[in-house]
Amino acid sequence: MWRESGKAVNKTGNGRSTGALAAAGLAAGLCFASKQNIGIYALAALLLMVIFNTGGIPLKRKGKIVDFLIVLSGFLLVSVLVFLPVLFSGGTEKLIDYGFINKGTYIRLGGMSYLDGLNQIVVLLGNVGSLDNLKKIYLLAPFLLPFLTFGALLAAWVRPGPDKRNLTITVLLFVGAAFLGVFPRADRTHLTYVIPELLIGLTYVWYRTKPHITTRRIRLIKAGLVLWFGIGLGFMFINPLVKVSTGDYQLSTLPHFRGVLINTDKQKEINSFAKSLTEEALNERAFILSPHAGFYYLVSGLKNPTSFDYPLATAFGRNGEAEVMAAISQREIHTVFLDSQWFSPTLRPVVLERYVREHMERRRDFGGFTLYIASGD
Repeated sequence: MWRESGKAVNKTGNGRSTGALAAAGLAAGLCFASKQNIGIYALAALLLMVIFNTGGIPLKRKGKIVDFLIVLSGFLLVSVLVFLPVLFSGGTEKLIDYGFINKGTYIRLGGMSYLDGLNQIVVLLGNVGSLDNLKKIYLLAPFLLPFLTFGALLAAWVRPGPDKRNLTITVLLFVGAAFLGVFPRADRTHLTYVIPELLIGLTYVWYRTKPHITTRRIRLIKAGLVLWFGIGLGFMFINPLVKVSTGDYQLSTLPHFRGVLINTDKQKEINSFAKSLTEEALNERAFILSPHAGFYYLVSGLKNPTSFDYPLATAFGRNGEAEVMAAISQREIHTVFLDSQWFSPTLRPVVLERYVREHMERRRDFGGFTLYIASGD
C-alpha cells in the first residue's frame, strides 16, 4: 500500500496515478478485511494523501474528486467481496457486533495508556542495579522509537529537498496510521507490531539526510546501530543455549507446540493439568473460562463447546456471556474450569463468572483452576 501510494504521489502531476491509487485503495480494503480499525486508519491516510499531495502541480477540483472515487472504489470492492461470504452465511449480525459495536467494550475495559510504558522506563532507569533491569530497559526501549521517528519525519518535512515534501507527507501519514494501531491497548506487544513501520519512516529520513552528514558521523551512527541490534541478537542466540545447558529446559513434546524450548518442570505441570482436564470433562461438554483457554484446549485435546477460545470480557460481544449462560442452563455445557489467575482483572467476564459460582456446583481446586459441574449431577 505504501509503494502504490508513493507511486501515486510521483505520478499525480502527470495524470498517470489511476492504477497506483486503485491498487492503494485495494490494499486499504485488505487492511480493513484483516482488522477493521487498521483498515479505516489506512483509508484515512490514503485520502489525506490525495488531499495534501499534488506532485507540485496544482490540480483542478475535478481531479481530486476522481482520485477520491478511485481510492474508495478499490477499498469498497475488496470490503464487499470479503463481506459476501459473511452475508450469505448469516453472520452479518455477529460481524457488526464483534467487529464494530464491541469496540466500545474493548476501549472501556482493555485500554492501556502509552505513558505506562514510559513510566516503567523511568522507574528502571532510576534503579539500574541488575542485569535483569538492563534487559527490561532494552525490551521497553521501543516506547521511545515513535518520538525519534516522528521527530525525524517532521524535521524532514520542515526542511524538504527538491520535490520531497509530498513524499515526506505520505510517509508521515502512513507511519502515523500504523502507529494508531497501538491504541487503545498501548502495551509492548501491540507496539511490537508497528516497529517495522516506524523503522521504515526512520530509514526514509536517513536516506534523505545521509548526503548532508559527514563520513565520521555516518560511521558513528552505523556503529551505534550495530552495537544496539548486536546486543539484542546476542541475547536471542545466547539465552536459549544457556537455558539448554542448565538442564532446566528441553524441547517441547506438547501437542501443537512440539520443538520449542520449554521449562522441564513447566511441561510436566502442563501435561498433568491437561490430563486432569480430560478426566474431569464429561462428554467433552467442558468450557474453560480462562485467558489461556485456547492453549489448554489444544494441549488437552478437548473441543470447545462454544465459539469463544479467548473468553475475555472484551471478546464476548453484547450477547456472548448470555449465550454461554444459556448453554450452561440447558446442560449443553456440563463442566466449567474457572481460572483464578487473570493477567488483567478488568478483562474478567464478571457476569459469567458470577453465574457459574451461583448456578453450578463447586467440586475442587487444582492447578489454579476451580472445577464446577452442572447442579444436581
